[in-house]
Order: sequence, then structure tokens, then C-alpha cells
Amino acid sequence: MLQRMIGTVVNQVGPSTNNDDSQHKQSDADMEVDIVPQGPGISEVGAVHEPDSETKDVKKSEVDGAIALDSKPKHPFDEDKKLPAGDSKPDIPSINLAERIARFEPDYKGKERRAAGKEKQPDDKQDRRFHAPYQKQDDRGAKLSKDKRKLTQELGHAQSENRALLRKNEELERELRGAFDALSREQCLREEDLRLLEARAQELRDAQTFLTKADAYSFAEIKGMVEGLNSEVLQIAAMMVDEFSGSGKSMEAGHLMEVGQRLKGILGDWMVERMQDRKDPDIHIEVVQKGIQAVLTYTVQHFISCWSLDDRISDIFVGTYNEIMSTNNPAVAGRWRAMTRAKSKYGVGNDFDETFGWRITECLRDILRVAGWSSETTQSKLTERFGERFCALVTLAKKLDMAIGESITSQDLFVFAPSHQEAFSVVCMAPAEEGSGTIACTCELGLGVSHMMEQAGEWKERRVECLVKAGIVFVSSFEVPVK
Repeated sequence: MLQRMIGTVVNQVGPSTNNDDSQHKQSDADMEVDIVPQGPGISEVGAVHEPDSETKDVKKSEVDGAIALDSKPKHPFDEDKKLPAGDSKPDIPSINLAERIARFEPDYKGKERRAAGKEKQPDDKQDRRFHAPYQKQDDRGAKLSKDKRKLTQELGHAQSENRALLRKNEELERELRGAFDALSREQCLREEDLRLLEARAQELRDAQTFLTKADAYSFAEIKGMVEGLNSEVLQIAAMMVDEFSGSGKSMEAGHLMEVGQRLKGILGDWMVERMQDRKDPDIHIEVVQKGIQAVLTYTVQHFISCWSLDDRISDIFVGTYNEIMSTNNPAVAGRWRAMTRAKSKYGVGNDFDETFGWRITECLRDILRVAGWSSETTQSKLTERFGERFCALVTLAKKLDMAIGESITSQDLFVFAPSHQEAFSVVCMAPAEEGSGTIACTCELGLGVSHMMEQAGEWKERRVECLVKAGIVFVSSFEVPVK
């Protein structure tokens, strides 16, 4: 049995060895290189790595030793093992021997490769394919490549998203600039509205003061001013009669006619003719005194009622004021009247006192001329003896004018003096002397107040109330003997 196993192994190993030797010999023959000696003592080199006889003997002795070692029983009971009857013995060596031979041959071939140089063997591809480090390196590269592609894709998406966000940002910036422009325009409009609101608020405050301003004088005080003014007129007339009566000379017919025409516009024809009639001295004196009172009364009434020293401008203001009164609240009309008269009548450049004083002097001198009491010293006497009285009269008239024209705004007060052409009215007239019939002249100022009544949103109806009746003289009063 042992002999048969050894024979089988030798048959398997022997040819392989011979084949290897033949292959090595062929390779050694191919690997022979002719080397030219480069120096003294260097001989020609033969085949590279030619195994010598000793090496071969060692290899053979190792194989024989391995076979001899494997032929010994491993266990004590191996010798007693027997094969079943009728079976033939196997022709293959044991597993342990085959493993030893398998390990020996690669080891021997590896040594040959190291000895003979780089020579590819049949197992190299399998070794590289299943070598763990190379497999791990390939997996890592694939993973890195996959990660790179993934990161590149994510970067592309991020860049696309970034560009979209940039476009969106530009659109939002344009919208923001448009919003800022609209806001700036709106702020400009709001600033205009704010300035307009402030202006309207200031106007409202002014109007509040304008409408709620209290009157500076009461009606009783105004009545007292009117009565004081009438008393001053009466005293001036009496003093002038005492001073100039019975003196003077008659004027020439031409000059007398001219002066008479001026007085007829104020007193009327009857009064002028009676002042020229000297048949009854007592009646003449009475007529001249009433004539002086009438001239002063009409002159004062004219200067208080006018809005300007220029009659044409005054008429324009009067028409405007009447229109305002018919369309606005009385307080508004009163404030407009107060501000207008303060500038148009007593403003800079308007010498009211001097003009009024000069007009009084001229009217009184005309009375004295018509009555025949004028002389060369008449002008000087008027200035010297009656200058202060005239100034006092002007002061009283101016005070009354400012009181009813500027200080009283809630009501519309006015002074009046009925003309000789009007009919007598008990409502607003009072006889200064006994009599009846036709009015000769007015010797005392009257005071009235005008109320505007609202109808359908408009101030149309005007109601007049008399506060102080005007004193008048009848024509018949001069025919009654003075007692």
C-alpha cells in the first residue's frame, strides 16, 4: 500500500518537476546575455540563476523527507484501520499530504520568480482581483467620484437658485426704488397738505378771534357819544350867533349867489332864503343859529358815514360792504368793515383831522356870508376864538366814528341826519322846536342799528332800529313868535 502511494506521488511530482526544469532551462537560455568584460579579472557570466546540483539534491531530499514523514501513522489506531472487503485502495494521497504539496509548489514558484525576475504566473490576475487593499481603493475612488458628481450637481442647483434669487433681488430693488419714489411724492403731497392745514388752522384761529371778539362799547356808551356831539354842535352855534350877529356887511350879488348854491345843497332853498331875510331880527337870528347847527350836523354825519376822504372811493367801499352784509354773517361783515375803515380812512397819508376842520370852517364861513355877518376879520375870529371848539368837535366826531365803525362788530351802527326833503317820521325823528308840517332842517344827529335776518341760508332781510332820534325843525317853527 505504501509503495503504491509513493509511486503515485512520484509520478505526479516528477513530470511537473521535469517540466519546470525544462521551462527554467528555456527561460535561462532566453535570459542569457553576452556581457563584455569591463576590466581585468572579470570573466564571462553564464546563465542567470542556474540552480546547481546541490540545490536540486536539497529539494529532492525535502520531498523524500516529506513523503517519509507523511507515511508514518498519525494516530496509534491508524495501523489497525482496514478497508472494506472487495474495495480497491485509492490512488490519491491523503488531504494533509496534498495540502503540503500545494503549499510547497507556490513557495517554490515564488522563489523562482524572485530568482528569474518579473514573470507573470497564472495566479497573478486572481491575486490582484481579490487583493483587499486594491478593492478598498477602487471603492473609495468610486465613492469620491459619486460624491464629486453629487456636489457638482448641488453646486449647479445652488448657482441656479442664486441667479434666480439675484434676479428676484433686482426686481425687489426696482420695486423698492419705485416705492421710495412714490413715498417721496406722497410725502411732498402730505407736506403740502400739512402746510395748507396749518394755514387753514391759522385762518380758523383768526376767524375765531374775528367772530368772537367782543364789542368795545355798549349801546348806552354810543348813545352818550351822540348826545355829547349834538350838545357840542348846539354850543358852537349859540357862541357864533353871539359873536357875529348884527355885524358885517352884505356880499356882492355874484359871490352871494355862488355861496348860496353851495348851501342850498345842504340846507335847501327855504333855509337859505330865510337866512338872507333880515326883516325880523329875532327870526333871522333863530334861522341862522339853526342853520349853523344843521351845517355842522350834516358835515359830521357825512364824515362819519364816509369810508374814505375821496367820495368816489368811499362809494365803492359802501357798495362792497352792502354786498358782504347780504351774503355773510353780521360778525364777518363787521370785522371786514372794521379792518377796511381803519386802513382806508385813518391809514397813513390820510389827514382826517385837518380835512374835517377845514371843511367845518368853510361851511360856517358860507353861513356867515349868506346871513350878512361876514367881514374882513371873520376868518381870523373863526380861527382864534373857535379853533379849540372846532378841534373838540372833530375829536368827538372821530371818537364816535371809530366806535361804531371799528369797535362795534357784532352790529352795524350808523348815524343819520334826515334831509329837508323827507317827511316827518315819529319812529326816527323828534322835533327840536314846536311845529308841524314840512321839515326845515336837521339840527341833531340820530343813531340807528341795522339787523340782517337770515332766510334760506342768505342774509337778506334788513331790520333797522332807531336808538337816538334825530332832532328836526319844522318850517312852521320859525313862524311862531319866540317867547
